Amino acid sequence: MSHWQRGLLILVGLGLMALAGQAFAQGGVSGQNLFTDRCADCHRTNGEGLPPTFPALKGNAFVQGDPGPVIDTVLKGRKGLSTMPAWKDILTDQEIAAVLTYVRSAWGNQAGPVKPEQVAARRK
Repeated sequence: MSHWQRGLLILVGLGLMALAGQAFAQGGVSGQNLFTDRCADCHRTNGEGLPPTFPALKGNAFVQGDPGPVIDTVLKGRKGLSTMPAWKDILTDQEIAAVLTYVRSAWGNQAGPVKPEQVAARRK
């Protein structure tokens, strides 16, 4: 095996480890899987939603801003053109942190992660 091939294998391995690390950083919970299972029906797998009923999360300033109001929305839900369900009695702090971390960094969004401790503080 050439040095170039070994280098490529190392880069691929590091990339896979980074992806696995994202899931395990949130207690082994995959934010992307949670999003696909719980959120994508309304907000679409590409994050573009179905405006105006279901808002786009891709490029959304609210989603990428202060995480507090976004955490509140997921915990308590929201009423408007449609109803965003409250997830506080369904998802754990780790799961909400994982899905929000995914949403805040997917589709070109560039916001920081959400920690389970932040969710727990707003749950009260």
